[in-house]
Amino acid sequence: MPGLAGQVVLPPPPTPPPPSLDVEEWTFIDAAGTHWPLTRRGVGYWVLHGTVTGLGVTPRVVTRDDRARGGTVTRHEWISGRLITFDMFVRGRTRAELLARWRPLGLALLGGGVLRIAQADGTVREIDVELEPGSYDNHPERIGRHEQPTVQLWCPRGYFRDVDPVVIERTQRPRRRFLAPFMSVSSSRIPGREVLRNDGDADAWPEVELRGPFAGFTAINHTLGETWTLDPGWDGGGPLAAGEVVRITSDPPTVTGPAGQVWWGALTGDPWPLVKGDNDIEIVLSGVGPGAGVTFTYQRLREIP
Repeated sequence: MPGLAGQVVLPPPPTPPPPSLDVEEWTFIDAAGTHWPLTRRGVGYWVLHGTVTGLGVTPRVVTRDDRARGGTVTRHEWISGRLITFDMFVRGRTRAELLARWRPLGLALLGGGVLRIAQADGTVREIDVELEPGSYDNHPERIGRHEQPTVQLWCPRGYFRDVDPVVIERTQRPRRRFLAPFMSVSSSRIPGREVLRNDGDADAWPEVELRGPFAGFTAINHTLGETWTLDPGWDGGGPLAAGEVVRITSDPPTVTGPAGQVWWGALTGDPWPLVKGDNDIEIVLSGVGPGAGVTFTYQRLREIP
């Protein structure tokens, strides 16, 4: 009896089921601002949620000392970055279609960006990411029209953050209170005190925008017992004029003058954070005129997306 000739053709592995959008939806936003959906089957690639690691509480680095009578004592703890790892399933009707889908996404991930995760309860949180060296290892059972690359994203900040920032704005307007609902004592010196609640999971670091005209600014966090001030006339230029703006960030600390110049000399003290919970805040603008104002902007930080 003659033998059979030819090659053995094995059936392709089954296509993994797509994730349920009732659970969560992932989007990668690259450095150019392009949105790449990562959990939609229709685009030809998606995250395999059963392979995801790194979404627990923010990692910590702990320093411990041995105790003379046994055991250890924790001396210091600080926040570390986190590594998010997951497999993606990429498919195409042809090898060319698979490559046309995977190559652009792979290059976009290479440039880093933001990973955004929307949950079924309506919360949306995001985190800055960088592609970890050694990513894009492929599954050993890859075939021509299917691939399963492993992606590793390093998150240097550790915490996730809410997408929508908290914005608190107070403005001087003619014949109206300044820093409402604060009491205004005169048109030249405006004190204001209120309790700001940070209901995130960690300290938040606000950005402050100051708008002229004013001659001086003081920010006090009575909860922390910390104060910083800004003197717009530090370089001999006099008070901040109407329409001019100074911006202060607290993490990392920067001071930017009205023309975009570095204004470190105008700042005295370190910009403070808003601790988790209630913060007793007092701000004072002196030498103000109509249009003067201050805006605090911060994002709540989250342990878990």
